[in-house]
Order: sequence, then structure tokens, then C-alpha cells
Amino acid sequence: MALSEADVAECMKIMTKLKRNKESAAFRQPVDAVKLGIPHYHDIITSPMDLHTIEQNLKVYRYHTVHDFAADVRLIWSNCEKFNGKDNGFTESAGILDGIFTQWLEEFLKKKGEVGSAQVTAQEMDLDQKRQLCEKISSASPKQLGQIVVIIHKYMPGIFKGTGPDVEEVEINADLLSTAALREIEAFLKEES
Repeated sequence: MALSEADVAECMKIMTKLKRNKESAAFRQPVDAVKLGIPHYHDIITSPMDLHTIEQNLKVYRYHTVHDFAADVRLIWSNCEKFNGKDNGFTESAGILDGIFTQWLEEFLKKKGEVGSAQVTAQEMDLDQKRQLCEKISSASPKQLGQIVVIIHKYMPGIFKGTGPDVEEVEINADLLSTAALREIEAFLKEES
């Protein structure tokens, strides 16, 4: 089930606010690696995301929850830092926009009765949290594992290249997954338990 029409309208409002902010100029459209002279961009960023793509996803009701929407917004910021490093003007702009977005998300979730969820979605996982999540994944049912693969593929579409339908086992290094992907897997497993 997708987000409600009212939720999509609220998400579109924050998208408009983000796009109107001068700090968002680099994040409004997909990165054109050729035009920008960074041909290695897609080698580093395997799951690109931008504000325009998110708006299009909202218009076709691609997001099932506000957390799915938030994960894609945060994917923009994490991609930026991953490619540019922490001490970079683009990353500073992403940090400013993330602050605006997190404030909106907290208010939105509070209205929906989901207090505190915004911060959990945003926080990096420490080693112990990743270990615990990996233990939960290893005891997941085949159906749950299928959904986890779908979540991982959403954030890192190229990660399963070279594997075919006859492969019975896939090993995933949790350190390679984005915080957004890990948090979505964590939320999915909580819902299922």
C-alpha cells in the first residue's frame, strides 16, 4: 500500500521547500557525470538519487511509507558525502538541507503519532547494531529474506551483478550498505516480528 494522498501532499511541500533553498542547486536534478567531468561517479555511487527523481516517485505513489520517502531523501545526502568527502561545500549544503528535512520529518511523524522515528532513521549504525541486525537477518524466513533483497536492491541496484537465478546463497557485507538501507531493513524486521 502506498502513502496516502494527504501524506504525498505533505511530502511534496517539503520537496518544494528543499528545492527553493539555495543550498539545493546541486541536488535538484540527477548528477550528469559526463557534463561535470566525473566519469567515475557511478563507480562510487551505485544508487544515485536527486530531488527531481524523488518528486517523480511521489507523483506515481512509489513510496509505501514516509520512511521510504525519507530514506531516498537521505540517500542524496549520504551519496554526496560518500563522493565528495566530509569537508566539502556540497556536503555542507547537504548537511543544511538535512537539518531542514529532519525538522520537517520530526513534525510530520509527531502529527502521525510516530514520535522519535525521525532520529532513528537518520542515525548511523554502530558496529554492535550492525552485528545485531545481521543476526536477525540470518534468522529471517525465506519470504523475509526476499524482501530484504528487494530493499538492498532499491539502494544498491548493482550489488547483485554476476549472480543468477540459480544462486542459492548471497553474502552481503553490512558495511557496504547505506544507513538508509540498514535502517529500512531494521524497520521491516521489526514490523515482521
